[in-house]
Amino acid sequence: MSGTEALAQRVTAVEDEIADIRQDAAEVRILAAGASQDASDYQSSLMHHVKQLNALRKTQIEQSGQLRAMSTDLRHVFDEVKNLRVTQLEQQADLDKLVEGQFQQWTDIQEIKRTQLRHHADQKAKISDLKTDVTGLKTDVSELKTDVSELKTDVSGLKTDVSDLKTDVSGLKTDVSELKTGMAKVLQLLERRGDGAAG
Repeated sequence: MSGTEALAQRVTAVEDEIADIRQDAAEVRILAAGASQDASDYQSSLMHHVKQLNALRKTQIEQSGQLRAMSTDLRHVFDEVKNLRVTQLEQQADLDKLVEGQFQQWTDIQEIKRTQLRHHADQKAKISDLKTDVTGLKTDVSELKTDVSELKTDVSGLKTDVSDLKTDVSGLKTDVSELKTGMAKVLQLLERRGDGAAG
């Protein structure tokens, strides 16, 4: 083989290598363009994800404020229930005093009757004065009965008020139970969103 043929073969081999290198360079450029597009898509997706996280954070802050407001309202409700409880106890104490007063009045009337009977037996000579006293006592007893009747009416009205108050408290307890259920649902929703964000 002559030197010219060997040189021609070497040139041909070099040209083949250059063609391969150019083809590899073209593939590298294609891969680089694809990687650049993938990076752009990833950056866009990341920015979208950040926006979603910011929106979720804003929602969580708003819901946290709402939960604090609900907690404050719930404390107010508990305070009102406590005040209603105190009022009930006070009314019960007043009612007990009324009952005790009625019993004391009845005891006094019985004592008056016994005293009148003793005086009637011991002082027959003063029967006329005693009759006058008994007449006055009957008038007093009649007025006392009237007062007792009015007191019973007042006590009956008070019992009605207490019954209405119990109804109001029962309704308030129902509202508190519904509020607790609502808070539980909100907390569950927050937990689900938190799990979703973590995932």
